[in-house]
Amino acid sequence: MKRSMFSLVIFLAVSFLGAKSIPAATSDGLPDTASPGESMSLLPRNLGKAAVGIEDLGTFGSIAVLHDGRLKPLETFSRHLLLQWSGRSRYEGRPALALLAEILFAPERTGDYKIFRIDNPEVADALRITQDAHRRYSYRQLEPALHRLQALAARADSVEDAKRNLVEKEVLRTMSNVVTYLNLTRAVQYALPSPALTVHSPETRAALHLPPEDGTLPTFWQLMDRAPLLARVLEDIGNQPQEQRGPVANEVVRLSRVMYLESQSGQTSALKIFPDTGTSTAWGAPSEVISNPILLQYMRDEVADLAGMASAYRKGQGDEFIHLAQAYNKGVRQLAPVQFGKTRFKLEVAYEKVDPIFLALLAYWAALFACFFYFLTPRKWLYSTGWLLSLVAVALHVTAIVMRILIMRRPPVTSLFETFPFVAAISIVSALFLERRSREGIALLCASLLGV
Repeated sequence: MKRSMFSLVIFLAVSFLGAKSIPAATSDGLPDTASPGESMSLLPRNLGKAAVGIEDLGTFGSIAVLHDGRLKPLETFSRHLLLQWSGRSRYEGRPALALLAEILFAPERTGDYKIFRIDNPEVADALRITQDAHRRYSYRQLEPALHRLQALAARADSVEDAKRNLVEKEVLRTMSNVVTYLNLTRAVQYALPSPALTVHSPETRAALHLPPEDGTLPTFWQLMDRAPLLARVLEDIGNQPQEQRGPVANEVVRLSRVMYLESQSGQTSALKIFPDTGTSTAWGAPSEVISNPILLQYMRDEVADLAGMASAYRKGQGDEFIHLAQAYNKGVRQLAPVQFGKTRFKLEVAYEKVDPIFLALLAYWAALFACFFYFLTPRKWLYSTGWLLSLVAVALHVTAIVMRILIMRRPPVTSLFETFPFVAAISIVSALFLERRSREGIALLCASLLGV
């Protein structure tokens, strides 16, 4: 019923729009405006009350996202993005997942975060931005140079991949990172407060059953839940001239127009978290579901859960956020059981939570110190401790490799990231085997050093 009412609102809105144009993305993938009725801005702003945010995200990290052709937990996806952007897996001590949540649900707070790494100083000079000693820049630092970045990227893109120099490759990488970031700031735009949807009249708020004005702006989804009320007003006024409409009718017409434009102009993003069907391998971003009434009807509960998560995050309601994340996960798994059945998704979630590579690193360091002190003051218990810690470390190391083989369904030698741990594990096991024969501590020290 709600879906059909929303379709009626959209239909009536189109009749009031006439020949008005619909905002679209620019050819390079950047959004061209912040939202209908708002001044030009690429980063969402003026979203009403400041977002509070939360750090304990619960099961948010286990939400499935289609990335690089396979389902991944958001935990993995967020770490991949941050590594791609900044070369690090954490931002100022915060996990990558916490940063992604802020980009999605409180994007206006992230413009000053220095998350874009530009290694080549020639690129910074070409963009006419002040070089940073750590080679990391914020979006607000890059924003004044976006037109130059676009021009440089277009020029670099016209060059064959094999003939591009280091500067051209860095320009394209930076452009890609900025576009991905900006589109993620709008990935759940339907659930974020919208200045264009401000309801000025108390009478209109009462007619739409909105709470009294408290500084919180309405969201697209909040008004969509009031589709029957909007449709009733639009049907009553029919084709009345504007001068004959009351203030409530005029405001409802304006809101319906903006809702139509926002439903059709959403930016696609890398946040492919909604399954198309139960068996299809195509997943969509929230904007793709919102603009498709059939998909919206199919996944309405999950779209509502995500909108609720955005609201809970901005209000600092941690328990509500975790509850909605659990409900969302349960709903998506019921929508796409075949796809989840073809993956080892739970294993990857466990891999991200346990992080055996990091635990192995800690054990290797401890073993290295034990071996170091053993050579300073030869004592049997230090030697035994070094042995034990090395065995624990290599066990965690091999476990991580085996888990990655099972998750990726292929040998761990297709990239440098996988090859180095694999080769290191073979070398460490060989060193431990030699130590077992010699018992002099030298091979044990080499094994722990190799591990580190």
